[in-house]
Amino acid sequence: MNKADLKKKDFLSFVRNPNDSNSLNSDIVWSFWEDRSGALWIGTNDGGLNRLDPGRRNFARFRHDPAILTA
Repeated sequence: MNKADLKKKDFLSFVRNPNDSNSLNSDIVWSFWEDRSGALWIGTNDGGLNRLDPGRRNFARFRHDPAILTA
């Protein structure tokens, strides 16, 4: 996944690194959305959701757990 900031003239490239839990969990991106805080939410083919922290430039990973049910 690549991210360009035209105002700052900044270009970032993010790839999966299996040895880094703060990296993107898959190189195949299906969807993304930017929230009000500037964080990017990235949906991948790995069934995961990744949140890119714009200030720290790392990812938090979220996975669906069918064992956890909500009312």
